[in-house]
Amino acid sequence: MRRTLVAALTLVFIYPQTVRAQAVDAARMQAAEELVRLVFPTEVGSNLLDAMVEAKIQESPEVEPYRDVLLEWARKLSSPEVMGPPMAAAFAKEFSLSELHEVIAFYTSPTGQRFLARAPEIFLELAQKMTAERRAELDELVKAKVWKDAGDALRARADRLFDQEKWSEARDAYLRYLEVHPDEVDIISDLGVCYRGSGDQQEALKQFDRALALKPEHWQSLYNKIIVIGLDLGRKQEARELLARLRTLQPHNEEVEKLADALEGD
Repeated sequence: MRRTLVAALTLVFIYPQTVRAQAVDAARMQAAEELVRLVFPTEVGSNLLDAMVEAKIQESPEVEPYRDVLLEWARKLSSPEVMGPPMAAAFAKEFSLSELHEVIAFYTSPTGQRFLARAPEIFLELAQKMTAERRAELDELVKAKVWKDAGDALRARADRLFDQEKWSEARDAYLRYLEVHPDEVDIISDLGVCYRGSGDQQEALKQFDRALALKPEHWQSLYNKIIVIGLDLGRKQEARELLARLRTLQPHNEEVEKLADALEGD
């Protein structure tokens, strides 16, 4: 397998990362360019790049349509024409002429040549092994992200239908959303409103009670429950008893007082 940028990155980690205030002369620049040619040859490890892109696609199948874009971007970014000059300049700035010669001597030695030949293969083997071992973790992360994005879009649609008072459609959208997010009390309460709007007061009450069981202080669900019990079903005494609790949760809420007035009317 061809040598790649992996060798260059390994070299960077081998040597200290301090910046030296030295003038970069022509000899150092020439040595740095020679080093880049050694560790970053013209044939830029296309096999490794292809394998890495394939591994990425296996991890995230949704990027399959962008295979060509990924390959083109990776090869362009890591090409000697793009990466070579700044890498040579960085090496020349970081290392003295004698250090550059020492590194070149290592990479031109049999051991250095073997390292350049094997490092990419070792890197790829480890990457594939770690990817396989942690595939389940990645799948869960991807699934969570997909569900979140889909859930956000579904909730936005449901809220829009709710605002338009399209109760049946909003109800169905909220039900789908709650399959993934079953304990969101605001959505459960809104679902109850949808059932009421569709004429199903009993199911509406079930949803308000469900929300209150999850969050007893959720005053909106209690408010909605009182409307159904007192105004829709005519059980005003029961509604007034619930109103006392609602007032403790919302002592200065004008809407609560308007509801109280409505319950006092005929």
